[in-house]
Amino acid sequence: MFLTSDYKKPKSIWSFISAVVIIIVSVCAAATFYWSMPTADIEKASPTGWYGAAFLAGIVCGLFSARHFALTGLLVTVGFALAIVMRVLYDTSFVDPTSHNLFPIEVMFWTMMAAVPAFIGTLVGNQVIRLLVKKITDRKKVN
Repeated sequence: MFLTSDYKKPKSIWSFISAVVIIIVSVCAAATFYWSMPTADIEKASPTGWYGAAFLAGIVCGLFSARHFALTGLLVTVGFALAIVMRVLYDTSFVDPTSHNLFPIEVMFWTMMAAVPAFIGTLVGNQVIRLLVKKITDRKKVN
């Protein structure tokens, strides 16, 4: 079923590696905000740090990714969701098993809060790199 004649092999291993790097960068960005505070303070925390982390991760990944900004934004959002799941697993395993009794709703809530800034950040990063490349190619054409 998976290995039929219409199966298409990935273009290169670098596309897979770049997707993994985008997710790792996103998890690290989410970890700086979400993992650094105690579980009891997460509900009281201002979401501006979360928005900022998602936006900055989107910009960084948008600058260095050759993918379409929507796919890069989706990968950044997946990285943020993965960071939330990892925090929930840690808290329920080592801190308090009853601390995240509605964790699917928590994961959806925090992921949706990260999605919009991540997509905007990847769009900004993608457009900045396109303008820089265009400026460089225009400068080479003049010389």
